[in-house]
Amino acid sequence: MNNYSKKMLSVFIVMLTFFIGMILYCAKDIENASTRIVIKEDNADSTYIEEIKKEEKSSNTVKSNKNIKQKKENKNSNSNTISNSNTISNSNNTSNTNSNNNEVIINNIDRVPIFTFHRLVPKNIKEKYYKNNEWVGSVEDFEEMMKYLYDNNYKTIDTLEFFDWYKGITEYKEKVVLITFDDGYLEDYTLAYPILKKYNLKATSFIIGSKVLDTTPVYDDSELAYSKNPQIFMGQDIIDNIKIEYPNIELQSHSYNLHSKVIVDSKKVAKVHTLTAQEIDKDVKETLKFGFTTMAYPFGEYNKIIQEKLEENGYLIGFAFGRDNYGYATRESKQYAMNRIKIDGNTTFDTFLSWLNY
Repeated sequence: MNNYSKKMLSVFIVMLTFFIGMILYCAKDIENASTRIVIKEDNADSTYIEEIKKEEKSSNTVKSNKNIKQKKENKNSNSNTISNSNTISNSNNTSNTNSNNNEVIINNIDRVPIFTFHRLVPKNIKEKYYKNNEWVGSVEDFEEMMKYLYDNNYKTIDTLEFFDWYKGITEYKEKVVLITFDDGYLEDYTLAYPILKKYNLKATSFIIGSKVLDTTPVYDDSELAYSKNPQIFMGQDIIDNIKIEYPNIELQSHSYNLHSKVIVDSKKVAKVHTLTAQEIDKDVKETLKFGFTTMAYPFGEYNKIIQEKLEENGYLIGFAFGRDNYGYATRESKQYAMNRIKIDGNTTFDTFLSWLNY
């Protein structure tokens, strides 16, 4: 090897050494670099910058923490909202209280007081002419009772709405009252209905079919007239007006002609107990022309025959009172011997209130 060749070999070795050194230096620098490009072997198209992803991960972690905090705040807020929306502060309602979150749970009612009124007259007339007559009450006392129902948010229903509750079709959480009148006296229309309309309350009048004349006799509210104890019943003309003037008033049956008593063995007995099954069936059928679907038995008296005839003729309920049928109506009460509560001419306001605390 001549001198020139030796010199060129030396230059080549120096240059090779220099390039190797540079390569090693760059490789070490790349390894220590904070940003590097990585190609995934399983998906050559998916390239990404790891450091950027690390920054995104860090950013997402912060966002996630914020979201978790926000969810907790929302959960607490929703919990309070739900609790507040379910809380009802009404002392008249039966309720259970959950001590953990102060939530008040309102129960469905399980009984209904069905109040029975008869004839109403002005208080001065009551005191003067009917003081000891349990079947005649004061209209002023009646209004005091109705005002209490209104002021304390009691819900009044009619007999068909009661039937739906009795059969479990309808449920009520607020306290419910059914107001009824027996006999169909003209004072129902002239004195009671305006009060019920004033307080937007519902009621049912059970009328005696045979007492319904085509035209109602003239109403005389003078003291002289009352001194003669006239008993005037609503006629068909009044009944037609009621449907327009008082849509909250329901008319139902008090029988067609069973509202009387006869002497049997020196005792007065309700007429229903003296008739045959055919005679009772005829009386019930006579009431169907009025469109009645519920009945209040005259004097609260009934027997197995009239119960069967009501059911056979499509009647939904038979209302009684007295004997074993005095008190609240429940879903365990007999369908054709439904309990009622008599509010007579001597019933005090406090006694009336006691029936509302259920």
